[in-house]
Amino acid sequence: MRDASFILRSAYFSRLNGIQYQGNQVPVYDSYADVGEASPYIVLAEISDYSIDNKGSFEQTYLFTVDVVTEFPEGSNQGRMMSEQIADLVLQAILPNLVTDIDLGPDFELVELRKVNGQSLTERSDTTKVFRKVLQFSNLVNQLSDG
Repeated sequence: MRDASFILRSAYFSRLNGIQYQGNQVPVYDSYADVGEASPYIVLAEISDYSIDNKGSFEQTYLFTVDVVTEFPEGSNQGRMMSEQIADLVLQAILPNLVTDIDLGPDFELVELRKVNGQSLTERSDTTKVFRKVLQFSNLVNQLSDG
């Protein structure tokens, strides 16, 4: 059995890199953005996986979290709308239709892809307010070869 986490993360990055919001590219970061990074941005966050008991193949389900982050100065009238609109662009990039067409290369096959959770979060400090939209995707991956 092999781990497809890196390949899956790379495939998501390819899909999300280049998303434009109001004419500006939204940067995509792996795991976290640097402190002070200008928003909006997308973070490819945690991946967890578990095996499917199938004696005929190596199948695993990977739960992948994508975090859309926007930040505004305290006192501005900006709200969560931007994070939710960018999250919609993320959904369109990852799940453009009912066909699972994300290529995981010659060693793995993405059998099924579903959005399983979406959550809006807010954080506030004395100087800023942060709006996040956290999306979680379930990816059923089949190992095709030993590599």
